[in-house]
Amino acid sequence: MRQLVERHKQTLSSFLEQRRDLLLVAHASDADSVFVLQLASELDEASDEDLFIILGGEFHDPDTYALSITETFARQHELAAAAVREAQKPPLAALPPGLLVPVRPGHERLRELVAFAHELLPAEARRLVVVIAPTHISNRTTFLALIGALLPRPRRERWMSRLRLIVRDVAAWEADDGSIVDATAASEHSLSPLTPAGVSVTHVDFGQTAIRASLEAVAKDEATPMAERMQALLSSAIVDGVYGELGLALDKLERVLGYYQGEKNVMLQAVTVNAMGEACQQAGALDRARHWFECALPLAVESESALALATVAKNLGSLSFLQSDFASAEQYFDGLAQLAPKMLDNETRSWALEQRGASQAALGQSQRAIETWQEGALLCRNTDHPVGLRGHLARLSDAYARAGLVQEQRLAEHELQALHGGVGHG
Repeated sequence: MRQLVERHKQTLSSFLEQRRDLLLVAHASDADSVFVLQLASELDEASDEDLFIILGGEFHDPDTYALSITETFARQHELAAAAVREAQKPPLAALPPGLLVPVRPGHERLRELVAFAHELLPAEARRLVVVIAPTHISNRTTFLALIGALLPRPRRERWMSRLRLIVRDVAAWEADDGSIVDATAASEHSLSPLTPAGVSVTHVDFGQTAIRASLEAVAKDEATPMAERMQALLSSAIVDGVYGELGLALDKLERVLGYYQGEKNVMLQAVTVNAMGEACQQAGALDRARHWFECALPLAVESESALALATVAKNLGSLSFLQSDFASAEQYFDGLAQLAPKMLDNETRSWALEQRGASQAALGQSQRAIETWQEGALLCRNTDHPVGLRGHLARLSDAYARAGLVQEQRLAEHELQALHGGVGHG
């Protein structure tokens, strides 16, 4: 994943450094659009020579969107102006009076916004980088028409001299004949013929196929240090397991395990063997999964890693409960509940207590289960964890009803209603 992030970041950085193209179109799905914004923000933080204007939001129509991102820009400008005043530096230029006029064509507003941002660019700065990356584009045609207003037709204007545009576009769209066009199959971007300015295209993809391909590439790259290759192979195997490719996952994990055994890295041996159990469980091979989890447990203990031990205990507890081995489940969940405070993880402790109580109830130990859920509810009240509190109170309400504890049941239900009604936290 890290290598995939760095590759996309390098693409954006290289675009900023070149001088031929004015616009970089980043095709991305709605889910991946946030990565465009995040990558731009990281480049902004790393640069002290460029002025970045980063705009997101959702695009539904040009006029509404242009007003929305202009209001965002105005807030950013206000904060920057206040910082300049506090530093006793020359004041920033005020916003143009017409920039925030409620009713105005979107393309005019956007052009004025970028032109004004260009005026804010200090003489010593290199570039104005405007990033427009809506997280949703409901009408691609009208969105691209709006972006087209920022491109020279036919020549560049003065405010375009040090401008770089990074614009998110959809990853696929419907053609005139109703077919779906994948951006990776398009020979030319539709904005290219509209302007003499250069238009670059990239594809920001963090989907499962891209992640798996990236991990595979790192694992096979002989120029990469072996430790990094094994980490990539481990991650690749985990992804394979998630998508049901058990044989492939286990083959990779055996290679990884052999490497960590040679390195005498007990903690990563525990992680790898636990991953074998998870892959088996996801494939429905529950007995094999239990075998690997039980093999991972002593490794986790030997590693003295609280996180590794907690992960294995949680998996063993959940699998034991699933297989109706409630006595073992209670022991594992009890161990997890005792381990969680060492990691300062109250949410995991709450979850472990709830599951320990469920295991006790399944064993017919009703009173012990009630005491466990009462302990969990108290923990959640003291740590402001309303989601966990709802779980414990729901369990208690049912347990009180079965035990004929009418008053206790009413109190639990009243507290539950208060939580669902917004009374209290959460």
